[in-house]
Amino acid sequence: LMSSQLIPLFLYENYLHYGINKWITFSLDRCPMGLVVGPTGSGKTYASIQLLTRIRMATNCEIYVADQKSDTDFQFLEGSKHFYRYPECGKGLHDFYNRFQQRQNGTDKDRHPLVLFFDEWSSYCNAGDKKSIEEDKKLLGILVSMGRSFRCHVIISQQRADAIYFNQFRDNFSLCIGMSNLGQQSREMLFPDYAKDLLPDRTRGTGYLSMNGEKPVAFFTPPIKDIYRVHRIIREAVDT
Repeated sequence: LMSSQLIPLFLYENYLHYGINKWITFSLDRCPMGLVVGPTGSGKTYASIQLLTRIRMATNCEIYVADQKSDTDFQFLEGSKHFYRYPECGKGLHDFYNRFQQRQNGTDKDRHPLVLFFDEWSSYCNAGDKKSIEEDKKLLGILVSMGRSFRCHVIISQQRADAIYFNQFRDNFSLCIGMSNLGQQSREMLFPDYAKDLLPDRTRGTGYLSMNGEKPVAFFTPPIKDIYRVHRIIREAVDT
């Protein structure tokens, strides 16, 4: 299974107005790094779970999940091999970075996709001591900047996209998802060339999505029909 394969993600909202279900698709080759941003209650976690599920189903990837928030959203992963809750999230980043290094230095010649999903990276940055956090930002920056060549992919979910949490590598996120109604500043951070064109009419489970800096499109997150199957699919990927 190649990472160039088109993966259905969310539904185009404009088509839904005409009763047509048309999927927004992306590929890990074209959009190797993702950033999901939205305020509390925007449906950010629900959308992220769908994103992880669809990537796993299309690519048979391994997934590392760092759950800084550590509430009930990812409780279904408790005990899984590559699941890290607070205060182990830093270990999750380092374990994933080690896998990247093994591919980079040739000791790991496998090229099936690896995905690091880090929930609330900004909270992680605010919780640790400054020196270690700066080192971890450097590691994340290397992954986001160079991981594509080794099929190592990073998806970050957090409430805002402030540059302070990403040093100079925020622009390397090629899949940008803004959930619900973002504030003007967040729109400018996530969609700098189109912020003024986005309507403040988003509701929970909807938002705007942009790939590689292209004009954002309005999307709708479809309901999950079988949440237990979704949990099982992600759990298999995290246990691999």
